[in-house]
Amino acid sequence: MVNETYLVTKLSEREKVICKLKASLFSLSIDSLVKKAIDEFIGEVKNMTCNYCKEETVVTRKNPKQFFVTVADKEHVIKVENYPVNRCTICESEYDDMQRATYTNDLIRLEILKSLRTRQPVPEKINFDELIKM
Repeated sequence: MVNETYLVTKLSEREKVICKLKASLFSLSIDSLVKKAIDEFIGEVKNMTCNYCKEETVVTRKNPKQFFVTVADKEHVIKVENYPVNRCTICESEYDDMQRATYTNDLIRLEILKSLRTRQPVPEKINFDELIKM
């Protein structure tokens, strides 16, 4: 059984009609259209201000990152490949975004639950780009 919840978005009347029309054009439900749009969205990460030197030079690059989780009193290390990390090009500090890490932890937990339900081993490696696909 899949536990479904709702994500609500605020749209103007015109935007709502456009959404319905685009879904209709491709014989999709609005839910399917939104999921496809999220998967295909390619955003641009703008430079941010460094938490340490306060210069606006922070860029995001993809590195492996380890997440530690406990399942049935056993600790597992899950390597997330292509994990986006903030890096300052001036002071060379690297740091994570708290919201990003929290959401990634939530997704890892859901992947673990899926593997347990299907009697698969807890994954040792997860690709971040695959993890965030609908």
